[in-house]
Amino acid sequence: MVCELRRHHPKWGSPRIAFELGRRGCPGEVPSRMTVYRILIRHGLMTPKQRRRGRKDYLRWERDRPMELWQMDIVGGIFLPDGAEAKVVTGVDDHSRYCVIASVVRRATGRVVCLAFASARSISQENCSCWGPSRWVGGLSSSSGSARPVPG
Repeated sequence: MVCELRRHHPKWGSPRIAFELGRRGCPGEVPSRMTVYRILIRHGLMTPKQRRRGRKDYLRWERDRPMELWQMDIVGGIFLPDGAEAKVVTGVDDHSRYCVIASVVRRATGRVVCLAFASARSISQENCSCWGPSRWVGGLSSSSGSARPVPG
């Protein structure tokens, strides 16, 4: 039915054909716009559009060595039995993508996040000295390394 509509109306694209299928009473579930697009491509009734950017065009920033930079995030949505919402403070090493922090807190204030960071940092320094020197500035660690772009 998709190919039939396209042959009768060559200027219609996948959104319009999907709309018309829903309006005219498609047998079964109405396919999505993307499904209609793929059907048209598969049958040679439409030429695929060029993507804006290929995956190879993106640059990903990565540190040279492990433990030079941590990416911190706060995730919510964990509800406790008393109805209160808890947050999870997470930290991922930029080089290895290893999770270095996962701490559950009731409120993600600056002080609590800094304490989770400091606790994880002290554990990591106790377990391995291979991550190099770092400076402590105002309670937070900063490294002298710099990031470099890494292709895709």
